[in-house]
Amino acid sequence: LDSLETKFDVALSISSFDHDGLGRYGDPLNPDGDLEAMRTVYRLTKPEGILFLTVPIGPDVVVWNLHRRYGSLRLPLLLKDWKKISVYGWDDNLFNEPAPFTIQYE
Repeated sequence: LDSLETKFDVALSISSFDHDGLGRYGDPLNPDGDLEAMRTVYRLTKPEGILFLTVPIGPDVVVWNLHRRYGSLRLPLLLKDWKKISVYGWDDNLFNEPAPFTIQYE
């Protein structure tokens, strides 16, 4: 993908970056796989392009090897190159709620 010269007007990610680098779907283990994937999409999107993104929001946690949940620590890293235009279903209070580490995710 890095060799592509085409730039896109719009990128769409529905709950996918939170899985990158965790090995669940055959990808290599990489603790920053999600951040690297976001940088790749940023490089492939036009400067005025738009990213439609969904990720789990709440206290920062990695549910091994299922997904990441983004909170006050990791979410800014994920979004660092992007300008936030609009959000839906976003609640900053979710960052401070206790993390339910005993929930069964599968």
